[in-house]
Formats: sequence, structure tokens, C-alpha cells
Amino acid sequence: MNCRLAFYSPEWDSRIRDFTLDEAQKSFVALPSAVIDLSIQDINRYPVVILFDDEPIGFFVLHTVIGSLITNGQVTSNLWYCGRGWKFIKSYFRSEGGVSMKPWKIVGLLLILLIIGGVFYILDTRIWIDKYEMNGDTLVFENNVYISKNSLSESDTSNLGKKIGIAINKKMTITDYILPDWVIEYKNDKNHNYILVRGLMDLGNVYIKQSQ
Repeated sequence: MNCRLAFYSPEWDSRIRDFTLDEAQKSFVALPSAVIDLSIQDINRYPVVILFDDEPIGFFVLHTVIGSLITNGQVTSNLWYCGRGWKFIKSYFRSEGGVSMKPWKIVGLLLILLIIGGVFYILDTRIWIDKYEMNGDTLVFENNVYISKNSLSESDTSNLGKKIGIAINKKMTITDYILPDWVIEYKNDKNHNYILVRGLMDLGNVYIKQSQ
């Protein structure tokens, strides 16, 4: 099977004009002859033929003019494609599964994508993310030590940036996976001299990096 596109040539004219459209297609597809005639006359239109095993099965026009190009009096017409239409594709390519996918397959595919997305979300926000070890008022990450400010003002909860890690007590627990304490940076502090640690049910606490 060979499907390709080619610029219009007079050799395909009679076969394109012989396309027969059912009543459903006639309601939204323009007459092929009108499209062909106007595209040949107008240098701004580029007629393209869809060939399947070198047999024309469709015809459309590319154009360089912004706006609508009138081809007939049917204001609801789709003026840019004419051909055998979806019934030909559906009957010929049914075995490929691209047109006739059954509803249960679609649902199954969506569930798989949802599961994959959930797995990557958990990996990204629970496994791969940086871990800050919490011990009382102290927070340690790599060689950096943070001490709790033990107070929280309105300004401490503004200008927050993205989540950069989670705070844990020595090792991850089930609670850390379900309701982690997020470590959040401040937008204007890329060196993370100040960070906010906040869980789901609390206002949070500011930690200040200590000098080395």
C-alpha cells in the first residue's frame, strides 16, 4: 500500500471529477469540479491530489491568501477537501486499528496512560526529589545546615517559589509518601538561604541556612 501527495496534474482530472459523494458528504463537501477549476485559474492556490497506489482518492487546495476563498454558493461547505471520504479510509484501513478502535480499547489506553502518569508523578515528587533530614529545629541537606526560625510572619508565606524537596525524619515513612512536608524555595533566593517547610495541615516554618 502506497499513499502519497502530488501536485495536481491534468491526467487525474477525469477521475477526480468522477468522485461520487453520498448524501451525508454532499452536505459539507464542495463540488470537486469547482475547486479544481478555481485552483487552476488562481496562482495563489496550489491543488494537491491524494494518491493511493497511484489512484486519486482525494483532492485539496493549499492557498496563500488569508481569509475565505469562495467556490460556490453553499456557505456551510468545506471548500478545501474533496474525495472518497471517511468511508473509504474506514473500510480500507480497518485492520490497522487507527479508525475502528473499540471503546474498551480506548478506555484501556486511557487507564494505562493515567497509571503511567501517576507512577512518574510519584517518582518525581517522592523518590527523585531531594530529601532534607529533619532533627528537631535542625534541617540538613548535603553540607548545608538550616535552623528553624520558630516564628512565622505574613511575609514568610509570600513570594514562594517551587517545591525543591521534602523534609523527613532520618528515613521515609508511609506518611511521607502520602502527606509529605514540602520544602519550598523563595523566588528571589536561588541560593536557598531561606526555605519554608510546610505540610498539608500547617502554615509552615522558615529555616535559615547557617554560615559554613
